[in-house]
Amino acid sequence: MPVCRNEKGKGYFNAAYLTAEDFAEARKAWRRGICGDETTNDAKDPIIRQMLENYETAAQETRRRMNRGEDIPILFGDKPPVESEELATQYYSIRQMAIAYGTYGCKSYHSSELLKDIVYGLDWMEANMYGAEVLSDTSFRSYKVFNWWYWYIGGACPMLETVMIIEESLTREQIDRYVLPMSFMRTQMRLGNNAEMAVGQIMPCTPLALLTNDKALLQSMYLAMGKLLEKHEEGDNMRADWCCMTHGMPYNLGYGQSNLDRVAYILQILSPTKLNFPLVEKENLMQMVRYCFAPALYHGRGLQLMDGRGMQTDDDEQTAARLCASLRFLVGVFGKEEDEELFTVIRRHATPGVRRLLLGYDPDTLKEGEEPKLISMPFVSIAAYGLYKRLLLSDAAAPAPYEMAYMWRSGDSCVQHHNDVCFGLRMNSERVFGYECINHQNMDGWYTGDGHLYVYLPGQDLQYSREYWKYVDKYHIPGVTADTQEREIKSIVDCFAYFSDRSFTGGATLDGRYLTAAMDFRSFHNDHFFPEEDIGYGAGMPLHDCSLEGHKAWFFFENAVVSLGAGIRADDGFEVHTTVENRLLSGKEKVYLDGDLLQNTDFEGKLYNLMHI
Repeated sequence: MPVCRNEKGKGYFNAAYLTAEDFAEARKAWRRGICGDETTNDAKDPIIRQMLENYETAAQETRRRMNRGEDIPILFGDKPPVESEELATQYYSIRQMAIAYGTYGCKSYHSSELLKDIVYGLDWMEANMYGAEVLSDTSFRSYKVFNWWYWYIGGACPMLETVMIIEESLTREQIDRYVLPMSFMRTQMRLGNNAEMAVGQIMPCTPLALLTNDKALLQSMYLAMGKLLEKHEEGDNMRADWCCMTHGMPYNLGYGQSNLDRVAYILQILSPTKLNFPLVEKENLMQMVRYCFAPALYHGRGLQLMDGRGMQTDDDEQTAARLCASLRFLVGVFGKEEDEELFTVIRRHATPGVRRLLLGYDPDTLKEGEEPKLISMPFVSIAAYGLYKRLLLSDAAAPAPYEMAYMWRSGDSCVQHHNDVCFGLRMNSERVFGYECINHQNMDGWYTGDGHLYVYLPGQDLQYSREYWKYVDKYHIPGVTADTQEREIKSIVDCFAYFSDRSFTGGATLDGRYLTAAMDFRSFHNDHFFPEEDIGYGAGMPLHDCSLEGHKAWFFFENAVVSLGAGIRADDGFEVHTTVENRLLSGKEKVYLDGDLLQNTDFEGKLYNLMHI
């Protein structure tokens, strides 16, 4: 048996007792998670039928695009590979063919001709881009330069999934050749036994262990999963207050959702097999749902204060839909009560837009007797589609209104969901920096962590959307006190990101309904020159002379938020502004200034001594 017991009766996993048959069973379960099987791929369902047709069309189009011959510059395209991201581009194309090959119901299901093309693609990649030369760092590009992610995850994962899908038709020698670079990469990158490294390790290394029957590697993945379910007080991981800290930032969405994807996906796939990990702290996954993810959503939208450098560019509706899709991996892992709790979260955020993304069509516009037409591929896999369709189209009562006030002390952030309104607050301190702008993203997010107060209201879906960030004045972020001197638009690598020198930032909740928060703030200042060159991730901090400082506090009551400021001072000669609100208007709203209606012809102007807006 793969599980042994200690004297306290808790289950511990021991991969040494697993057999080759156990590994084969787990690989089959993994394939089902990707491609479904005859029990899930019901072609009588019009959307599933169209999904199968799309898989087939994509595979055949990919076959048509694939270059063949001895002197081709690249498998897909017309120029030799230069950047690391080509690993993902090439392997995802091969994976498209593998999906049709492995998905029951596709015309090319287990097609010998399609298999030949998949193998040809894998052989070409092994010979030219991701093969033995990687070990000597003499492949098309060094794995040591920007960007490591493609060598370890972005390219490796679609390769491993492709091999997993067709592994029953491969020889041992073929499998070993294809996965050799990843076997090497795991000895060069993401090393360590902490949660920060574990989150990168589990997604490529777990299927790698299954494909190679590597008991020691599988055992290490069991330990890595355990690390990810522990609560921590420091580092890039899930903190004790259920804030997912990554890169020194609160990242409940983005990295947090990605981490849930990886952990829950593996648990769900392996749970019915003998490789089921008996994780002692597995129940922490439900705590993450309750206090990490659920409070970070509002009306089918992801709260931007928890999306890090993606806050200006990520589609907040897609963020919510992806998170709701990820929750499917926890269904069946616990019990009926927990399943219903998961379904409640999903139903609460099943807005028309989220339902369209999850189901691939808009059920609200479907006429009686009309067959649904696939608009876009659903965010859920074909294996889980039936579950989500039953859930989202059921007659179950709408969930009760969501009431929650929560302080993520480790992330200097808090939210209040009350009376169908959501307030969010993002602060900073010597522990949490204000904004992230690596990889040339969010380069003008200068003040988005300096006491940024978000106000989410029903029916105002464009507020904080990409459209909002496209036009908003970045020097006047709601809730923030800042001076008006020019800031440099620049990508700054995380190791040079600015941390305030102030420690007093935090807050408290009352009865899970009300909040108070405070921040001793110091605006961005840097008088040290950093000559570091930007090789892709970012460079050093720019010089910036600013003496602005002060004390800010917020009180979240029943029907109001009171913001207070004191000790605000600066001696640099620039105007200092505190922005109360900066809202994207549709043109339908009526705005009153001390009781007088603001005319829609007054596009811009300065008004003084106002008391009420």
